[in-house]
Amino acid sequence: MSRNYAPIFAACKSIGLEYQEAVYEFTKGRTQSLRALSDGEVKHLQLELNARQQSNWKPKPGDKQRKKMIGLARSMQYAHPVEAVNEWCINYGRYNKPLMDHDEDELNKVLYIYEHEVYASYLRNLNRN
Repeated sequence: MSRNYAPIFAACKSIGLEYQEAVYEFTKGRTQSLRALSDGEVKHLQLELNARQQSNWKPKPGDKQRKKMIGLARSMQYAHPVEAVNEWCINYGRYNKPLMDHDEDELNKVLYIYEHEVYASYLRNLNRN
């Protein structure tokens, strides 16, 4: 049976959320791929996104910082930027915990490190080549 992801994409767009981020948040960090979800999970995700659309949903505090980190990872051409940032937060970040578990104050510090050390190092390496 083929799945129709269009309603999920539309709901994410109206909320201002990348679908990968929505899946990642929905699965609590297990995956960012819609294909990895079961049919029931896809249906539940769609219902959850529709509820967010209709309510006065507000993003989790620190959402801008998370998006900026993911954007930096995307510009560094990681195949899976959300997973790359999450892995960095767990293994190398200041607090050694997943991206979604940081509060806003921690995210400000982690973003500064990611932007001024990781991304800056990436740019320096580009200039050397």
